[in-house]
Amino acid sequence: MKKYFLTLLLSSITFAHIYMIATITEGSISGYLPLIFVVSGFVFLIYLVSAFPFSLLLNRRKKPFSIIGLIAYLLITFFVIQIIDRTFFERIISMESKMFIAEGWIMYVIWLGLGLSYWFWNSVFVLKRYN
Repeated sequence: MKKYFLTLLLSSITFAHIYMIATITEGSISGYLPLIFVVSGFVFLIYLVSAFPFSLLLNRRKKPFSIIGLIAYLLITFFVIQIIDRTFFERIISMESKMFIAEGWIMYVIWLGLGLSYWFWNSVFVLKRYN
């Protein structure tokens, strides 16, 4: 269980840094450190509810740094983001999707950052027994 906690903690911190670097502006550098803790805490809860139970199922026969595992985590992350992002359904209905527009690129950073960070730390801590 300690390995899973480390995976959750380091994945949250890693994603918080990815998110902050992607969204930081010149005027917001002073608030960077306190916001890291807020984003990390929020992401920790998301991982605890979504990625942790999924990783218990997926880790039974998986090897570290598996491409299939990465794809599975990215798919789960995509669905979790769509559940959290309430405006997604409004964009589908109105056909005003922000995909691939300058304002919508941050959703891809969030999607890839969440999936990659959890996959990486899960492979390092939990799945290293297969090496």
